[in-house]
Amino acid sequence: GLYTSSGSIVISITSTISGEGKTFVASNLGGIIAMSDLKVVVLDFDMRKPKLNLAFDVSNEQGVSSILIGKRNIEDCIHKTEIKTLDIITSGPTPPN
Repeated sequence: GLYTSSGSIVISITSTISGEGKTFVASNLGGIIAMSDLKVVVLDFDMRKPKLNLAFDVSNEQGVSSILIGKRNIEDCIHKTEIKTLDIITSGPTPPN
């Protein structure tokens, strides 16, 4: 199973090419795991072309970038979903560089 002795695991979905389905895989995998009654938080670290907010139809006004620069705390950036045990944190505003 996915449970470890520490109680948490991290799964990273990555590729070198745009359009290979990272957001699709991450959001669906997160949903499947959450439907097994495990707590899941999906994070969008794509600062160039964020799409997780589009997949879940939520605002991207604050997120990972806001947390990293100290403008918001984690709790401010969590979006609840229709699945009780699935939350997301979008990438937040695209940084200038």
